Amino acid sequence: MTYRERLELYSQGKLSEQEIIEIEKELEKQEALSDYLFEHQAPPGMDDLFENESGFDSESMKGISASVSDDSKDVAKQINGAIRRAFIKTGVIAAAVAVILTLFIVFALPHIVSAFYYDPAKVVATDDNGNAITQLESDLSVYAELAIPEIGPEIRVGTNGYGYGNYSYYIDSQFQVDADQKWSINNTFTGIIKRDSFLCYNYEDFMSYNNWSGYFDGGSDDISKMDQNRPYYAYVTFNETIPYGKFYDNYVQIDKYGTNGSWVWCGIQVSSEEKSDYHKNLGFYATSGGNISREMFDEEEYPGLAWSKGYQDLETEEQAIEYFGSITKYLKDNEQFLGLDDQLGSDMETEELDEASTFVSSNGVNVYGFIYVSDKEHIEALSKAPNVKGISVVKAE
Repeated sequence: MTYRERLELYSQGKLSEQEIIEIEKELEKQEALSDYLFEHQAPPGMDDLFENESGFDSESMKGISASVSDDSKDVAKQINGAIRRAFIKTGVIAAAVAVILTLFIVFALPHIVSAFYYDPAKVVATDDNGNAITQLESDLSVYAELAIPEIGPEIRVGTNGYGYGNYSYYIDSQFQVDADQKWSINNTFTGIIKRDSFLCYNYEDFMSYNNWSGYFDGGSDDISKMDQNRPYYAYVTFNETIPYGKFYDNYVQIDKYGTNGSWVWCGIQVSSEEKSDYHKNLGFYATSGGNISREMFDEEEYPGLAWSKGYQDLETEEQAIEYFGSITKYLKDNEQFLGLDDQLGSDMETEELDEASTFVSSNGVNVYGFIYVSDKEHIEALSKAPNVKGISVVKAE
């Protein structure tokens, strides 16, 4: 019977008491031997020592040693395999984490950061042709009508996002300025929106339309020196404010003044302060030629802005009051746009818009001047009209 067979019978409890005692002694010796061999190389004569112990011959000990050696090799293989599998598993997990982290940084993080800032590329509506209308186009259309009317009543805006609240944009304005479509004006502005900042590359051109300190000062340029074959922005100042109804009847859609067929923007009183202070250059287009795209506005939230029955002039003061209220409400509702640290030339706060809206709703629409585009002949005729204090002219490029 081999030693392995005896061990098997021992594990099954089939040996006699004496055989069990012998096996356990051998196991104790083997354990001591293993511990010793683990720490030392076997000294000379070890084989002879074991030959003289417990009656086991050298052949038996060789069998035991071979068995132990085989078992040790198996254990070593199992340990090495487990180590390799652990390293492979760790490597795969590390690689997966790295890939996920990279994808998150490249694709997700820029959008997460952008969510905390103004998003000019957000699609808010589509026009009649199915073209997307972005947040910037919607906001800028309303803001431009309120404070920068010369860049045009018909603007289109494109944006590209780069993540982390950074965008590039272009503003394209192309519109007719007379009934015969003899003249048109094209304006293009480009720049970037960097988180909370609005920057324009052609800033000087952009700001030339938003620096009116001298345009409504009551002075008159030398109209006689105007080029007869070129269109001009005419900034008309009245001697005193005029109720909106009277303004529309006497100065809008009048052939001899050239306002018929042109867009007409009126500047209105928005404060009870002295005249020099209430010229805040806020107003709106009185004519249908100045209407911005209506598809983007909620008719219930912003009546007047979202006309559902086609374009129309603001012919009555009631319409004008409602319309101005919708403009100011829209901008107050989109405070993030007004909060841009910008080159729009605006330092408007929602409190100012509240005050302006409240003043107009309580006191009506009173016009201190207006802007339109025409030629020398018509502007000269307008300069002689009743209550016109003066006209400043600027070439319409």
